[in-house]
Amino acid sequence: MGAERRPHAAANGGLHGQNVSADFLGTLYSKANLPWIQPEKLEIFEPKQKNPCQVTAENGKIKLNSLYDSSFLEGRDKYSYFLGGNHPVTEVTTSVKNGRNLLILKDSYAHSFVPFLTAHFETITLVDPRYFKEDLFAWMEGKGFTDILVLYNAATFAEDAILALLAVAE
Repeated sequence: MGAERRPHAAANGGLHGQNVSADFLGTLYSKANLPWIQPEKLEIFEPKQKNPCQVTAENGKIKLNSLYDSSFLEGRDKYSYFLGGNHPVTEVTTSVKNGRNLLILKDSYAHSFVPFLTAHFETITLVDPRYFKEDLFAWMEGKGFTDILVLYNAATFAEDAILALLAVAE
């Protein structure tokens, strides 16, 4: 029906993995505080065919020339390596020219998924409703989004009252 099915880039060798940290301890570790839990590897998967991306957050105060901010690998919050951490709005501009602009309503769970989307969209705008304090629907008008994705970890999705408010908004 107009949709073309293509194999995922990883299936045909289009991605290569890289271990960026051997001592990752995530949010659940911090909450559980169980001393026998061992650190995990933090891995990224990048396309073999380069797709330069720029990341902008905090109304342009934060700018990265990559999806990754290696300064976070030295600290405790290694997950902020992806997209430079949590912000109300994060904008990713890719080198793709196809007219597709994605809006992601998300928690930080979505950050590690964004690299898999960069080959398919010109722009990817991430909004974290936990920190976004404007009228979302008014903000969205005129932005030219062609696609919307809601991407949360299951626990946050079940508990986030903000998402329930979005469902009843007129």
